[in-house]
Amino acid sequence: MPLILVNDRFCAVTEYARQDVLGHNCRFLQPPGGAGPVRQRLRQFLGDQNAGNARFVIPNQTREGEPFLNLLFMAKIRSPNSSTLILGSQFAVGTGRERAASYQQALGEDLQCLSAVLKDADWMLLGSMETIANTVALLVRHQAEDWS
Repeated sequence: MPLILVNDRFCAVTEYARQDVLGHNCRFLQPPGGAGPVRQRLRQFLGDQNAGNARFVIPNQTREGEPFLNLLFMAKIRSPNSSTLILGSQFAVGTGRERAASYQQALGEDLQCLSAVLKDADWMLLGSMETIANTVALLVRHQAEDWS
């Protein structure tokens, strides 16, 4: 599944320019040797027509080879003609209040962008907003751990 749109934050985290990633599958972010067992879970999610959304933690690396853990939120979006797109929102997992706050801001920006794209079309988000809420809760817990 190739990338068809990326935001500025994706480019900042991965150190790749838009023109270098559009049209490519995200596997280019995986380190040599791949992402490990999480790949099977990703494939199961993508292959399950009833799955609406999911979260994954994936080992990735930047363009310069710097490793980072990627908290990936994926949600399926379907059109009336049954075409399906995948919203992928990723967050470089780290520590610190600023990092957790940036996760929340980035997810909010992604959801605003998604709303703008879907508002004039007859597309629907599969699954529930509960997963989105759970993702935000996870990020808040991560932030709270950093405060203690």
